[in-house]
Amino acid sequence: MELLDKLRQLAIEYDACCEQEKRLKASVQETKEYNQLKDTNQKTKLEISLGWGIFCLVEVLFMVLINKGASYVLTLIANQGMTREEFVAAGGFGYRIVQVIPVVGVVLALPIAFFSLFLVKGILKHRDRKTNQENLRQNAKTQTENMAIQAQNQAIIEQNHQIAEQLEVIKNKKQEIKGRLQQEDASFPVGYLSVPVINFVEQELISGQAQNINQALVHYEATNDN
Repeated sequence: MELLDKLRQLAIEYDACCEQEKRLKASVQETKEYNQLKDTNQKTKLEISLGWGIFCLVEVLFMVLINKGASYVLTLIANQGMTREEFVAAGGFGYRIVQVIPVVGVVLALPIAFFSLFLVKGILKHRDRKTNQENLRQNAKTQTENMAIQAQNQAIIEQNHQIAEQLEVIKNKKQEIKGRLQQEDASFPVGYLSVPVINFVEQELISGQAQNINQALVHYEATNDN
């Protein structure tokens, strides 16, 4: 029983080390990630393609409208301001239709198309400038938050370093306990060095169900396997 008392004392110390080790490992924290800064030189993708696309669309549209409008007006002028129906109803013959060549519409539509091009580019640049200004304000806020995160991470690193030092002390303490166990009873498994196991072994020996510690451990294994 004297050996059992020594084993119990070792088990108490070992259990305390394991509990402290578990608690310390659970208190280890991960450092926080920094917030990402936003792009402050943002430009609309396909700005050139979009602008010239609008230019071509406006050019074609107004070229058609100008050609048709000019042809319609010149035709009315050539026929005393009358439409075909009015001209025929007035007894006239040989209604004249004036066709304007396409190049006239192309040339006259160019200023409108270029105006549309510059207008679209201006709108896109204004939107980009507004977005970049907003990103600058957001980045200023983000940098302040990142400074706070940096301070928190520094505290976490220091705390984790202290925990690592304490864990190293506990590791050495456990090694020292294992060495003392080898001196007391080299056959006793380190994995069974805990107070509940020692209590079970003591009960087995007191009740006579086991003749020695090793036999009591065999009974403990059988009980836990079931």
